[in-house]
Amino acid sequence: MKKEEIEIMHQFNAYCLDSHEYLKMYPRSYSRFDAYNSEIIVEIKNRAKIYDGRLLIEFDKFSYNLKFSKIHNKKFLYVNRVDSNLFVFDINYLDYINYNFNWQWKALPKTTEFGNTELVDKYIGYVSIRDSDTIEMIEHLCPN
Repeated sequence: MKKEEIEIMHQFNAYCLDSHEYLKMYPRSYSRFDAYNSEIIVEIKNRAKIYDGRLLIEFDKFSYNLKFSKIHNKKFLYVNRVDSNLFVFDINYLDYINYNFNWQWKALPKTTEFGNTELVDKYIGYVSIRDSDTIEMIEHLCPN
């Protein structure tokens, strides 16, 4: 996990003070999600800004993590930090209500690291920040 993702995980955990189990880094070196505990898996993103009230989600991580969460009976959360604000999306719930992610192909940088500007086509969707739980509302997402 990147330094910012670890900070976000700790920020999330700070709101789960009554929890018996905090998020921790996933121990495998390759994973499509960043953090987990016995009840949830979490994909974490640190974003520079919000575009048109929406945040991007990559289909490959969405589909893998959603399926993984169902196989292992866990909740899949997508956590984005923009500035100091956390936006938490319960992807299982959004899938359950047939949320319109507006999936589409888009030319985007291959990676966000090291200033790599090479563009590749990625299949992506969007989640509206209106449809998120803010960090102040996540207590119901914290494990008991």
